[in-house]
Amino acid sequence: MALTIYGMFIPRVVIFFLYIFSEWFTGVFSEWYWLALGFFLLPCSTLWYSAVINWHDGVWDPVKTSVLAFALIVDLLLISQSSSKA
Repeated sequence: MALTIYGMFIPRVVIFFLYIFSEWFTGVFSEWYWLALGFFLLPCSTLWYSAVINWHDGVWDPVKTSVLAFALIVDLLLISQSSSKA
């Protein structure tokens, strides 16, 4: 239970602090609502997507795509665990 709670909030806290205290998301998303949707729905995937854009100049290869798929699975598992506990 505690792991689910931490898993749900830690990526959102990281996104919040990156947004407030850095320029990390500048130029990553074309519109503000993509970041907002990522914050609420898929925070792990949003963080990895922004990391690829910032660190690797947006160049996707099979490894980076696989990590994105893993982040998506983690996000979906966290959503399903939180909805089944409610």
